[in-house]
Amino acid sequence: MADSSVDTWVLLAHGSRRRGGNRPIETMASQLRAVPAYWSVPPSLKTQVAELVAAGYQRIGIVPYFLFSGSTTDAIAQEVARLRQVFPQQLKLAIPLAPDEELVNLILDLAQLPTNLETTHPLKY
Repeated sequence: MADSSVDTWVLLAHGSRRRGGNRPIETMASQLRAVPAYWSVPPSLKTQVAELVAAGYQRIGIVPYFLFSGSTTDAIAQEVARLRQVFPQQLKLAIPLAPDEELVNLILDLAQLPTNLETTHPLKY
């Protein structure tokens, strides 16, 4: 997200209907100085892009927060192509996370944590 050709970023995640389920994404977006958007719940990518355009942003980057490419990220690419026709601003779609050794090790470490995440998880959602 250090791309200097982008004025602002949207962090796009799947989204959750559970109460408080999107809080970690909103926190992460805030820390990244990005705007959160969700694929399956509001606010949608289209809504957030429209608000950023109305605020005067011309170059908007979109980071899909998905571990792997697949049908959802393909659908996101199609949606970004449609949005480019509606909004003349430059929309740049970043690639989703890619599996690497560090990610695998992090998942293995997390899998070994106690199962009661509410009281033991270091991030304390």
